[in-house]
Amino acid sequence: MRPYLALLLVVLLAPALTAQYQGAKPVPDQLQKGFDSITPEYCKTVLSYLAGEECQGRRTGTEGYQKAADYVAARFKEFGLKPVGDDRTYFQGVPFQQARVDVEKSKLTVGGSKFVCGEDVMFNPADAKVEGSVVFVTGDADAILEDSKVLLGKILVVHGETGGRSGGTTRQARKHRPVAILTVSDSVGKPLWVSSRGGGRRRSRRAQQVRGTITLEAAKRLAASCGLKKALDMPAEGATYAKATRPKRRGGGKIVVVRETAANGVPNVVGLLEGSDSRLKHEMVICGSHLDHLGVGTDGQVNYGADDDGSGSSGLVALARAFSTNGKRPRRSVLFLAFCGEEMGLVGSRYYANNPIFPLKDAVCELQMDMIGRNEEFCSSNRTQETGEDNVTTTHLIGSKRISMDLHELVIAMNEHIGFTFEYDEEDVYTRSDHYSFAQKGVPISFFFSGFHKDYHRPTDTVDKINFDKIANTTKLVYLTAFEAANRKKRLRK
Repeated sequence: MRPYLALLLVVLLAPALTAQYQGAKPVPDQLQKGFDSITPEYCKTVLSYLAGEECQGRRTGTEGYQKAADYVAARFKEFGLKPVGDDRTYFQGVPFQQARVDVEKSKLTVGGSKFVCGEDVMFNPADAKVEGSVVFVTGDADAILEDSKVLLGKILVVHGETGGRSGGTTRQARKHRPVAILTVSDSVGKPLWVSSRGGGRRRSRRAQQVRGTITLEAAKRLAASCGLKKALDMPAEGATYAKATRPKRRGGGKIVVVRETAANGVPNVVGLLEGSDSRLKHEMVICGSHLDHLGVGTDGQVNYGADDDGSGSSGLVALARAFSTNGKRPRRSVLFLAFCGEEMGLVGSRYYANNPIFPLKDAVCELQMDMIGRNEEFCSSNRTQETGEDNVTTTHLIGSKRISMDLHELVIAMNEHIGFTFEYDEEDVYTRSDHYSFAQKGVPISFFFSGFHKDYHRPTDTVDKINFDKIANTTKLVYLTAFEAANRKKRLRK
């Protein structure tokens, strides 16, 4: 009987014993129930919906995003969170202006040749009217791109950057102020609605630089129109060459871009767990993720955003469930926020920070989960490749020292119950998620981020590649940190 019971006990305890990493300390009894409710299986259930076909990549302003927002709001209601959004709902409406290229009015002309927007070329949606000589660059033409006289005031056509994505050639060229940069692509796709207010100040018309894509066939016709038939000759597939044409006669071109706009509201999703202490519950810990991703691309492919940031959003839902499941509530309140428009320039978090539902002076800290579901394969700070196998138990802790050392020390202490190995070398992403909107207002923050990988911002960022143990353990760490920050007698010091 004893051996059988011992074996049964081992089997029953196995999930609990393996949930945290090796060497982790036991969790305090008052937090155990909520802690145990955060499981890889539940995180997978949530993420499978958010990063599934139904939500179509959750692009801000689309039906897919609204479905994701409705799903998260339904979970908040299920967990008994208080609706503190507009009209006592779980939504805080964010004014959102979108723009896209008007394909009927936008055009490229060179000499007598006309190129059709939406078929031959596509531009970013920014009103512009530019003229200039046409210069072709193939591959990574470093030498020619250092010569500003070649590019200044020119219409630059770049060939050799896969899939129309901006690469080194394009980035290097921008600083020499060509009036336009067109990247040769397999197709130009349909005009997409994009945020016209999330990226900061609008540039003056004089400072605008047209960016866009052009099909290979259209680029060949363009080259012929300029008397540069061999400008797009390329070496064998897979090769690159650093060469730019410098013809005696460059053709002159004219680009007109006209955008159309539409204004509507897109929601942040917000729910409140009220604190247990009547004297302290006006203060709160904010827990956040961004619900949006890139949606459907111009090529028709869905960018599912399983890691970015379906992982953080599934963690946020699991976190809300843990607080509602736990028998004991912290003294202070906990505010759960799923932001819109992060991919378009921190639109949702910036709006909340400027229009807070509760005064930011009462915000103890903001804990952000963004991309918490993969093992890092690429370190952006020193541009090195890594292996996912080497990063199973690592994650990045970003920004926690900047405003409050109390917060940083609290995260370190709570990690004793999880066992992550922290890395601190990703400060170059400090400004790149929603925590930054709060940091700018002086609110202490901690940004939890598991690192970059080859599927970042690609349709291949899918559920099947997610490390659900890592999502669950990151969420557990945020749960412990948020509870202790909300429950301690003295507020975290700045």
